[in-house]
Amino acid sequence: LVEKKGGGCTDEYGCWAIFGTTKKMSAADWEFTPILHEKSALTGYKSNGKIPRIFSLTNDDRFFAVFEAVDDGSGGSNPDALAIVVKTRGVATLDHERYLDINGGFLWLAAGAGDRYAILDSTGYSGYNLKTKASYPIAAPSQVLASGTLGAANSFRFGAMSNGGHFVFTAPVDGVLSVLRHDTTKLEVLFKGGDPAPDVPNNPKTDPSGTGQYPLVNAHGYTVFWGKLDTTEPDVTAENASCLWAANAKGEVRLVIREGQPITLPGLGSKTVKTWNLGSGPWRADGLAGVLNDDDRLAVSVTFSDDSVAIVLFHLVH
Repeated sequence: LVEKKGGGCTDEYGCWAIFGTTKKMSAADWEFTPILHEKSALTGYKSNGKIPRIFSLTNDDRFFAVFEAVDDGSGGSNPDALAIVVKTRGVATLDHERYLDINGGFLWLAAGAGDRYAILDSTGYSGYNLKTKASYPIAAPSQVLASGTLGAANSFRFGAMSNGGHFVFTAPVDGVLSVLRHDTTKLEVLFKGGDPAPDVPNNPKTDPSGTGQYPLVNAHGYTVFWGKLDTTEPDVTAENASCLWAANAKGEVRLVIREGQPITLPGLGSKTVKTWNLGSGPWRADGLAGVLNDDDRLAVSVTFSDDSVAIVLFHLVH
């Protein structure tokens, strides 16, 4: 990873380039494809000159963006509307235009390589099917579920869409941070902070403040999320509280890895986990993050108690 300064780059917004070769590369080696720009015209709309507020690039090279549009007089639109754009290796097209009420809300967009995407505004999360051109509800503020009542829309966070249309996110349920999954037809709570920890000896309670951030999901619905055990519970310390769990399509939750846990690695023998992480991957909007694939395999970077490091591949089968 190389930081390049100069041209349009500034100290505040550095320019970054990723190289996959030892060959010295220049700008001439790169293919530049403008997707949206200040003069983009889309079915009677054009950008107001601002960059898209949110966007997502999927594994099938489709680009989703939400940007503020202005009325150019050709079709008439609300000047405050935001347009949703889809680009599939060709000219960008306007999928549909809708007004997103973001006052006091938290705007988020997630798309996979399938035919669906999800978007969040102050009315909650809603999904959209590109084939049928139909929207569908995912989660709404104060929605009553079997496990409790959802909080306000501006408390919904970290949505991720799989290539199969599964959608996961975190939100308070009865005021407690929880992990939720929508399978295109129904919404369920996979894990609620404060509940007994699944697949952990003596099932200590979990810490509600450390539950579920940046969940990942794949095309089969496998959902991976992290959480922490309550350190006031017996045999739980700051050194062994952090856990990574996976839920299968049935909603069954199993432990993947825990700090302080001994694991046996071929050629390395038994080692004790000191820390683990998923890299920076979970921030990607498609939810796959490059560490959870559709073959149900999960890659985790693990540091052991002897300070050695390994990338460990887990095959999620349960």
